[in-house]
Amino acid sequence: MIELMIAAISVIPQPAQVKLGVGVVTGSPAVEYNISRDLPAEGYRLEISDGKIVVTSSDEAGRYYAGVTLEQLKETVGGMDVYPAVSIGEESISTIVAISLASRC
Repeated sequence: MIELMIAAISVIPQPAQVKLGVGVVTGSPAVEYNISRDLPAEGYRLEISDGKIVVTSSDEAGRYYAGVTLEQLKETVGGMDVYPAVSIGEESISTIVAISLASRC
């Protein structure tokens, strides 16, 4: 059994909402993709639990950003992919980047 201790999720940019679950998902879990018009443009939700990954996005850009986040969460342990059980919600990435850039001026 693989045990993974996670103190904090380290992805860039840091998601607006992160809720750590218990345990990990290993191997090559099935990924379910959904579209939700309730999310803002480029927004997404990423749920990793119970042996599966669910990506809900507002559009293709949100799906892409969820994939980038998923790739950052993946670790390889003993040749096996391992994902933390987590729930992530993100608003528009372009808004976050614009705010970040503006704060540097």
